[in-house]
Amino acid sequence: MVTGSILVSSPAQAATASIGVTDPVVYSDTWSSGIDVTGGGFTPNSTVTLSLDWVDDSTATKVHLADTTTQADASGTVSVVGWIPTQAPGSWADSTLTLSATSDALDTSNAVAFDVRNPPGIETNAPSLTTAQFMDPALGLLVEASGFTPGEAVTFSAVYNGENLPAPASIVADKYGSIFWQYVRPNSAAAGSVVLDAAGATVHWRATVAITGATIGGSPAPAASADPEASKPATPRALPVVSG
Repeated sequence: MVTGSILVSSPAQAATASIGVTDPVVYSDTWSSGIDVTGGGFTPNSTVTLSLDWVDDSTATKVHLADTTTQADASGTVSVVGWIPTQAPGSWADSTLTLSATSDALDTSNAVAFDVRNPPGIETNAPSLTTAQFMDPALGLLVEASGFTPGEAVTFSAVYNGENLPAPASIVADKYGSIFWQYVRPNSAAAGSVVLDAAGATVHWRATVAITGATIGGSPAPAASADPEASKPATPRALPVVSG
């Protein structure tokens, strides 16, 4: 009778890896010059996959955006410069864009969160509005200004034919670096223009919206007692397009 012991082989303990990016701030429409990634702690000479995913803030459910592979060197470090995924970052409500890494040697890394912001600039729902559209509760004037630091107070004003509209003097930028303002003209409107001004600590935007068409109502001057609900910041992520 031959006796002996049974040897059970175990997989090697995966290395503890870590990654970081040079700049975590990206804009939803472009990767600009690309993503620069550095990392260490991978198994030497292993193949490392970098994965971009939108992760739901509540459920942690992942929606895969893009990935790329690179080779760890003999010391287990990786470096990727200027990676530009084919798909733009986009913007997902209540989700965080993250970068993580795994290797074919079963290494895993931390997740790096990106600060995704709306593209810098100012835009309105139309370059011009008729007086009727300006007074239409379903249309009115919608403004989005972006490129601010999330959480910063943005100085804002809207001047219609020389008179200040009842806009908030300061609006706090949301998590995407944007502010919104919506206004529906009450009582009367006349041809002219609305001059918009949004100024933050590092960016300053101005835009002019033409108001065209026949005078509606008795006085073209903005009413100081305008409905306060009409001047609250709007919250839609997309601006409706005015036709006609």
